[in-house]
Amino acid sequence: MKKLIKYLSLFIILFTPSIAFADELEITPVDICSSNSGTLKVFQVVGYILYIIKILVPLIIIILGSIEFGKAAISKDEKSIMVAANSLINKFILGVLIFMVPTILDAALSLVSGTKEATNNYETCTTCLLSPFSEDCDAKDLMD
Repeated sequence: MKKLIKYLSLFIILFTPSIAFADELEITPVDICSSNSGTLKVFQVVGYILYIIKILVPLIIIILGSIEFGKAAISKDEKSIMVAANSLINKFILGVLIFMVPTILDAALSLVSGTKEATNNYETCTTCLLSPFSEDCDAKDLMD
């Protein structure tokens, strides 16, 4: 208990001055999602990687489930066929959910109030991340 109080007081002592003077800081806004920034290319590359993952992972899951079901069907054991069928259905649902994760997250976040302003500031980054082949994702003034 003494260690907890010691660490808590140390934390308060170290971070209280920064909290007290945070109002006096001059913060200049930085637009990391502008078409002139180098981060737009990074978001596009990550978008390509996510696009590949979004396609390959569900396919691999469904193919492995089908192979497992095929092995169970060849063995002609009724219990193993039922287990493999349930496993195949679960893997198929998992594959569809993995494919739909960006859409589900986008829909869920659009329901939260106050997110419209934030999403408008980062719309270009989101576009590059979720659809990297879009024309809105072309970085300008960068070496391609």
